[in-house]
Amino acid sequence: MPKQSDEKKVQDAQWQELQALWRRRGRLNESGWADLYRLIKDFLSIEQEKFSLLPGNFPEKFEFYVQRFFNHLVRDPALRKDFSAHDLTSPDNLWDIFKDFNLINDYWQRQDYLKKNEWDSFYYLIGDILTKTKDKKIQGNIAHFDNFFADRIVIPVRKISSEQIVTKAYFQTMFKNYLADLFRAERNDIAGKKDIGEKEKKNDLIISMIVDIIYFKISGVSRYPIHYIAFSGPLSAYYRPI
Repeated sequence: MPKQSDEKKVQDAQWQELQALWRRRGRLNESGWADLYRLIKDFLSIEQEKFSLLPGNFPEKFEFYVQRFFNHLVRDPALRKDFSAHDLTSPDNLWDIFKDFNLINDYWQRQDYLKKNEWDSFYYLIGDILTKTKDKKIQGNIAHFDNFFADRIVIPVRKISSEQIVTKAYFQTMFKNYLADLFRAERNDIAGKKDIGEKEKKNDLIISMIVDIIYFKISGVSRYPIHYIAFSGPLSAYYRPI
């Protein structure tokens, strides 16, 4: 029992060290980065049995996934801000961040070969990303998610580089761009229907004017006491005050 207690104390001390290094990621030297990598790998190793529950070949590529997570999400300044709001509260929390990042990229790069259960998992993963964002535009339009997933994730045929790394921010931006295109198309559709309505009104006016002209030419009597030129065009020459 004392042995377990000592191990727990060591683990707690290591976790506090990891948290301190995590918060100082923007100011670490090479020695600090090496320590952070070692600690992250150690704590993920404790959770390694969970890898068997994940799709793909996670168990065989543990080292690769740890390095990718560290090099891109933890250390890369361009991507690090994507998880800047995440505080490491527990080893389970670290595992969740690690798992989501690698699953997103695994699914993204294997789109042509995903099985149905993997598509389902990908769908829920991206949906979870978008529903948990604090962006009001995304939150207010989450009802469009199903169409977005079909139109922008499932249907497009795209050439994906194995070097491409995607993050939560990538899908948030993709969703907002989809909304912008959707609302633009809706505005254009409304404007197009309005234009059609105006053209129909103008055609009705032209027909009415032609009827007036024919009636006048046949009977010599205007149907109305006075006619005014309503528009400029070929018929205006016939449509003068009488």
